[in-house]
Amino acid sequence: MQHDVLEATVDQRQHDAPDQPTKQPPESSAWAGNRRGAFALLGGVLGAALLQSHARKAMAQPVATTPVDMDPSSDALLLKLVDRITFGATLEELTLARSLGYDGYLEYHLNHTAIADPDVDSRLVNYPVLTQNYAQLRTTGITQTRLQLMEARLMRALLSKRQLFERIVDFWTNHFCIFIFENDDSGYFKVADDANVVRAHALGTFPNMLIASAHSPGMLHYLDNTTSTALAPNENYAREIMELHTLGVTGGYTQADVVALSKILSGWAVDRRTAEPTYGQFRYLSSNHNNQPKTFLGVNFPGNQGQAEGDQALVMLHTHPSTAKYVASKLCLEFLGENTPEAIVNDVAATYTATGGDIKAMVRRVLRPERLAAAPLKLKRPMHLLISGLRPLPLTVNNLTGVRNLLQPVQHQPFAWGAPDGYPDKASYWSGNVLPRLNYGSSIGSNGVSGIVSNFTTFFAGAEATPQTVADRVNERVLMGRMTQVERDELIQYMGAGAPTTGERTDSLALTIGGPTFQWF
Repeated sequence: MQHDVLEATVDQRQHDAPDQPTKQPPESSAWAGNRRGAFALLGGVLGAALLQSHARKAMAQPVATTPVDMDPSSDALLLKLVDRITFGATLEELTLARSLGYDGYLEYHLNHTAIADPDVDSRLVNYPVLTQNYAQLRTTGITQTRLQLMEARLMRALLSKRQLFERIVDFWTNHFCIFIFENDDSGYFKVADDANVVRAHALGTFPNMLIASAHSPGMLHYLDNTTSTALAPNENYAREIMELHTLGVTGGYTQADVVALSKILSGWAVDRRTAEPTYGQFRYLSSNHNNQPKTFLGVNFPGNQGQAEGDQALVMLHTHPSTAKYVASKLCLEFLGENTPEAIVNDVAATYTATGGDIKAMVRRVLRPERLAAAPLKLKRPMHLLISGLRPLPLTVNNLTGVRNLLQPVQHQPFAWGAPDGYPDKASYWSGNVLPRLNYGSSIGSNGVSGIVSNFTTFFAGAEATPQTVADRVNERVLMGRMTQVERDELIQYMGAGAPTTGERTDSLALTIGGPTFQWF
C-alpha cells in the first residue's frame, strides 16, 4: 500500500482546476517528440511505424460504413449491448447474450440480485473497512480506509458477474460525487455513502436514492451542510442538490431558491456524540434549524415545521419535471453517448414521471434496440479502458494496487474527482494522454500490472503457430471479432514470417489493447 501515491492524488487535485484538463489533445505534435519514449515504455520491441499508426488513429472515432443492424437478434447489436452495460466485453458475456437474446440479456443484468457472484463476495473479506462503522474506521485510519474503498471498487468492476449493476454504480457515484481526499471525514463517511446510498439504490428509484443522499453524512459533510446554522445557513449543498442532483443548472431555480433551500435544510447534520451508538450517522439538530417562513420554488413554507420542511422540499425536487429531464439526459449520455436526440431524452423523462423515477424502467427505455443501434461509439475513460483490457484474459488477481496506481497519473482513481460534478463523460476531456493509453496495453501484455498475473500460455493455446492465428486469437477474445483489416495486417507484418515468439504474441495483445478499435465501445 503506497501512501505517497494517495498524497500525489490530493496534491494534483488541489493544484489543477477540475475544468482545466492537463491532458495532451489528440494528434498532438508532442507525440512525435515522445515517440522514442513511448517505444521504451512499450518494451523497446514494437515497430516505430506501427506505433506511429496507433497513436495517429487511437483517438479518432471510428466511422462505421453502415449503421448497426437494429434487429435485436443481430450479433453486432448484441455485442454493442454487452459493451455498453459491462466494463468490457468477454466471450463469456457475449455467449450469454447470444443465448438469452437482447431483451433477455438486459433483463438478466437488471435483475442483479439474482446473479450469483461468489468470487467477488469471497474477496470482499479482504476489505474489512466496508463493514466498519464510523468509530471503527477512525481507529483503522484514513489511509487504509481510502485504499480499501478504492480497491474494492476496482475489484468489483473487474471481476463481478453483476456488470450492469457495477456500471450503474459508477454512474451514480459520479452523479452524487463525494471527493474522499477533501479531508479525513470525507473518506470515512464515503464508506457508508457508497453502501447505503449508491449501491443500495443504484437500480431502485431515484427518489429513494436522493432522500438517502440527503441524509448521508458523507454528502452533508462534503458540501458543508453540517456547518449550516439558523443564523448562518450554508448554501453549498442547497445549490448542488439542485444544480447537480435534481433540476440541473437550467432547471428553473433562482438564487433566492438556493437561499431558501439552505434555510430549509439547516440543521441536517451528523451525530458527533462519541458515546452514542448513532455516532457518525445522520442527525437533525433542531437548534440549528431556521424556523422563519420561506418561499421555495414558488411554494410558501410557513415556518416552525422543523425537519418536515426538508422532507417536503425533497419531494418537490424529485417530482419536478426538470429533475425527470435532467436525470433522463444523464442516463442517455451514459448509455447512448453525447448529443442524444431530444425526443429520446423526453421519452425517458416521461418514463421517470410515469414510474416515480424507477431506474430499471428508464434504463430499458434508454436501451431500446433501435436507440442503441443508432448510438455513436463512446471513448473509454481510463478506468474503463484498463479494466476492459484485463477482463478477457485468464487472470490471477491478488490485489488491485497496480490498477489503482496506473489510474493515478491520469487522474481517474475511484472517488478521487475533486469537484462535486463527478468525472466528465465527454470524449473531448479524455481524448489526450495517448502515451498512458498505449502503456496500458504494454503493462497488460508484459504482466506489468502489479497484483495481477495473466496466463498468456492459456490465452494463446492452440493459436501459436502463425502470425495469422495469433492475430485471429487476439481479435476473437479481445475485440470480439471487430479488428479492422488494417490492424490485422499491421500485427501480421510486425510479427513477420514463421512462428511468432512469446514476446511477439504478447506484443500483439498489447498493441491491440492500445490500438484504435479498443479505445471505443
